[in-house]
Amino acid sequence: MRKLLLVAIIFFIYTSQAYASDVSIDAPRNVSDRGQFNVFVNLNTGGASINSIDISISYPKDILVFKGYKEDGSIKKLWLMQPKDTDGIIHFSGIIPGGVEGVYNPDKDGLQPIPLVQLLFSPNGNGEGVFMITHSDILKNDGLGTRLDHEDINSPITISMTESTLSATDNYSDKIPPEPFTIQYIPSGFFSKTPGMISFFTTDIDGGIEKYQLKSYGDSWKDVLSPLATPKGIIKREVVVRAVDFSGNSREASVEIPGILSPLQLLGIFIFCLTCYFTFFVVKRKR
Repeated sequence: MRKLLLVAIIFFIYTSQAYASDVSIDAPRNVSDRGQFNVFVNLNTGGASINSIDISISYPKDILVFKGYKEDGSIKKLWLMQPKDTDGIIHFSGIIPGGVEGVYNPDKDGLQPIPLVQLLFSPNGNGEGVFMITHSDILKNDGLGTRLDHEDINSPITISMTESTLSATDNYSDKIPPEPFTIQYIPSGFFSKTPGMISFFTTDIDGGIEKYQLKSYGDSWKDVLSPLATPKGIIKREVVVRAVDFSGNSREASVEIPGILSPLQLLGIFIFCLTCYFTFFVVKRKR
């Protein structure tokens, strides 16, 4: 009986360690200069396949300034909300089509935690604080929307700059626009109930992309996310997408959305309508 109990305990400890899941923040413990630094948000699924994330992180806004985010090295996802700072709380959410259990690293054994995003910060004063996960909702890729039980691992940080470093002005100004990009138009099938889509993505060397905006002929700019439903109009039209980084620099790309009718068909309709009008006018005068 004792042996059976011992085996059960060992099995429980082993499996609880093997399948432990967590969302963790990887940040430097001490920062002593005014330079920009990265804070990584990682997800260890414990072997489960997941397809949805919704996370909020607080940071000490009295000593840090949020400078944007990057996706370099992170898992590819469709953003539902790109990382956005609201009074010291950064919130982001997205979906991972097909699900993912982890990432492969040839230098390490087994699947490694999923890098979700890297957040960019710069110090704004001395002091201590904590990067704290205030909300984390992870859904399994099981078709049922089952939540993944996990632990949230926070990360303390200390800013300890010298007086000279603290009083020095940061003369760096990001004037480099986002990288050039193209827009892909994905037409819908002939019998499809869903409209066509456009897809777009780019990166920024220094601070990440804050937002994408779209403008069509005669419209004003509006914030959008990729992919974006873009139905055909009567005639073809051009849409322009603008990528804006966290320093306000922008880069634009355009794509032509085909119309339901070709120019030749429109000309034929015009001639037909004109013929009908004059025929009606002539007949009316004869009467």
